[in-house]
Amino acid sequence: MDLVNKTGFPYFQFEKIGHYGELFTVIAVSQTFDIPKLDGVCPVADKQRPLVMADTWFGEPEFSSLRTVSDFIWRKVRADILLAGSAWYAGERVNAWQAEFQVGKLSRTIDVCGPREWQFINGDWQLSNPERVNNVLLRHELASSSQYNPFGRKVPSSIDQTSPILASQLSASPGAVCRSWPSRLRYAQGFTTAWKESVMPFYPAEFDVAFFNSAPLEQQYDGYLLGNEKIVLKGLLRSAVTRTCFLPGLRVVAKNPHSDYSLLRQPLQADTLTCHTDDEQITLVWRLTLPAQTLPEHLVLVTEQELSHG
Repeated sequence: MDLVNKTGFPYFQFEKIGHYGELFTVIAVSQTFDIPKLDGVCPVADKQRPLVMADTWFGEPEFSSLRTVSDFIWRKVRADILLAGSAWYAGERVNAWQAEFQVGKLSRTIDVCGPREWQFINGDWQLSNPERVNNVLLRHELASSSQYNPFGRKVPSSIDQTSPILASQLSASPGAVCRSWPSRLRYAQGFTTAWKESVMPFYPAEFDVAFFNSAPLEQQYDGYLLGNEKIVLKGLLRSAVTRTCFLPGLRVVAKNPHSDYSLLRQPLQADTLTCHTDDEQITLVWRLTLPAQTLPEHLVLVTEQELSHG
């Protein structure tokens, strides 16, 4: 297939195998926008971030949390909303605050505090007062341990050890979830002996494509994004306590100039939004998954302006 990119944004075309060995061609486009200094529409960034080629970790692969998550996947069943970087309290140091974010109809609040410890005092474990800080890294290792976060900090339950233990600084982490963690791994069903004998290397029929969604469940959007959503960030940016902005509505569309009208226009789906809080930027990834055996000879990627925002 001859693919021409007229969007001005980075893109990549690759192949993936789905159920029953069906081959798909995937087109992904990444848009990078600056979070404006004043409330308003996000401008297109001068320097565009490339698509993420592979998962990367903060430490040892599979033994630490994800720093970045790959964009090179088959498809997603809904949009992921992710935060990367740190939570900031602009202008001063404080013991604790609430970080809040809203993207369209999705919102979440996370409790943030400075370093603190569990201390064994008078025969019981007690939390120390948090230190005063103005930023905390948004990383699963600093959040509370749970069945959804196996690398989080645990509440001490034993009196055999009485030395101080680091306590959580986040009620939860808004970063990507590793493929091997239970909340994602539960979708990877069907990898049995029978699968090895008759289906491997293709996905088993029981495999759920929801596995490819990497955001925590609370940050998986109901459907896909339109690219014109309202975004509210509070307690997350170093430049302002609260910032309200809008995605500019630059939707990505694939057009076939040599087809009949019914196949002329194919919108891509906006399935991954990442807010890079330290750099005050937002990336939005659009994706189109097409069966390889019915590909058109020509496709042109363009952007179409959506006038309304929010």
